[in-house]
Amino acid sequence: MNQFLMVAYSLMLGIFLGIFYDIFRIARLLINPKNLSVFIQDIVYFLISGFVTFLFVLVFNYGESRFYILAGEALGWILYHISLGDLMYKNLKNIVKNRQPKK
Repeated sequence: MNQFLMVAYSLMLGIFLGIFYDIFRIARLLINPKNLSVFIQDIVYFLISGFVTFLFVLVFNYGESRFYILAGEALGWILYHISLGDLMYKNLKNIVKNRQPKK
């Protein structure tokens, strides 16, 4: 597979992992966890992300990890979070805040 296509796929994987991270952020909004819970959620997220990245490299690049694959994945994650992810999180935060009963 050529390198340009690998970077495009890794960008898409980064966006997918960004969306997956938003699921954890939404759960944090809903349950208001403590520091230990956030730490455990982050560990679970990074273990799952690492495993998905490993499978991606294994399937699409025959197990040969390259810097441009990891950089593309990171860039996709960052682009998602500074654009659509930030917008979605702010809107969901407002929705959750408005759902909570007034004190």
